[in-house]
Amino acid sequence: MEGSVIPEGMKPWHGGEEAPADWDGGPYLCRDGKMYHMRGYGWGHGTNCWNPTAEWDRIAYTPKIR
Repeated sequence: MEGSVIPEGMKPWHGGEEAPADWDGGPYLCRDGKMYHMRGYGWGHGTNCWNPTAEWDRIAYTPKIR
């Protein structure tokens, strides 16, 4: 998804082992360009990730509305 734009209402995410503190539990965008709605999987890579490949890397998420 190189050179892409983050969809409106989503916040870029640059990585980490845990979900962002302000994630609303809603959809997130992966590097493969697809939106996912799955919960319960680790946000990190390696043994903490259900599919630790580059295309499954999360790049944006829906933040909580304040």
